[in-house]
Amino acid sequence: YRREERWVDLAASLEERTDPRLGSAAPELERPGLLRELADVYQDKLQRPHDAIEALSRLRKLAPEDIGVLGNMADLHASTGRWSKVIDCLSKIADVADGTSDAREALRRIASIYENNLELVDRAVDTYGQIVSQWPDDEDAYEALDRLYEQNGRWEELSATLRRRAALTRDPDSRAELLGRRAKVLLDWLDAPDDAAAALRHARTIRSNDEELADRLVEALTRAGREREAAAVLEGRIEGLRDKGGPNPGHLAALLIRLATLRHEVVGDREGARRALDEALELVPDHPTALTAKSKLARDDRDPRVYAEALLKQVEASEDVDANVAALMEAGRVLRDQCRDSEAARAAFEEVLEVRPFHAEATWALAGLVEEVGDLESAASLLNKRLEDEALGDDERAEVLTQLAALARQAGVDAVAEHRLDEALAVVSTHTPAIIAKADLLFE
Repeated sequence: YRREERWVDLAASLEERTDPRLGSAAPELERPGLLRELADVYQDKLQRPHDAIEALSRLRKLAPEDIGVLGNMADLHASTGRWSKVIDCLSKIADVADGTSDAREALRRIASIYENNLELVDRAVDTYGQIVSQWPDDEDAYEALDRLYEQNGRWEELSATLRRRAALTRDPDSRAELLGRRAKVLLDWLDAPDDAAAALRHARTIRSNDEELADRLVEALTRAGREREAAAVLEGRIEGLRDKGGPNPGHLAALLIRLATLRHEVVGDREGARRALDEALELVPDHPTALTAKSKLARDDRDPRVYAEALLKQVEASEDVDANVAALMEAGRVLRDQCRDSEAARAAFEEVLEVRPFHAEATWALAGLVEEVGDLESAASLLNKRLEDEALGDDERAEVLTQLAALARQAGVDAVAEHRLDEALAVVSTHTPAIIAKADLLFE
């Protein structure tokens, strides 16, 4: 039968020789080998996995401790998608081979089936947990736990796992990385800045020059309300860069700016913040962030002139158009309202209109300033320029026309004023200021 590849006949013959129910079974010592051959024939030659499983089940009764048989059965059940049967076979391997590498691999396969085939996350987590409890150095199982905890938002368990891994690992760099990851979880998800700071301090004993760890430590200490400790960490980094000689000016300036922000906004040490910003600007004279921080400091010092000058200095050093427009508008308002410096305010608003010709707020502010000094023609010109903006809404168009009418009345040209008011009411017939202005004009 073998020589002629008559596999069906061979299977029938092997069944007769291995099944006592058929009445002509071979001696019990010979049956295991015959059953193995029968399972191979069913599996490889006849592609009948269910019959192969039946043969292996009979073989297992004869050799209950043979984990190879259980492994073959697990593979056959997997080929037919019978995952519960696969798990049952692998669990028996784990029991029979308890404590061995075979048991660990069986548990790993069980966990993978729960995770990928059955999508039973809790069961997968329990199985991976069983692996690391018996084999604490199993990095693959720990990484799987990390992944599952993170994917499912189980932050407490992830924090505990990372702490345990950090305690068990012998590699210093790996320990520092794990401590840093745990600190991130504690900060971002568990709102435990004190614990995060402790983990980061430990990590920095291993990587004292790690800038990212230092930055996270400052953040953790600040969020924990330990601002002076955070400032001390920054001061230590700054001193370290100074001692090295020839430090990177940009890097050192960035640290000084951060120290200044911490001193100003959290600790309330304005003088210390000013010193740090001055040093940063000595290193990088036009550093935009330092200039912005200095303008904030000047604003809080309640000196409007210094604040406005700081804003204008910030604009000179920056290429960010949006930020510059906002700074110029703020400087113009301060100069106009608090410093009573119409000329300087006018220059600020005019600079805004150079880069944003249709900026509504700058137009109104500048028109108001030139109107105050009696330059009605310039004010009217600004408002007429505003009308050229195609994106102008009806309400604002009616408002601009009403204001042009007011300027015309001041100039003594009532006919132009009435025409402008008619235009405004044609755009928005219920525009109250235009209605009142026209009523006043007609009454007079």
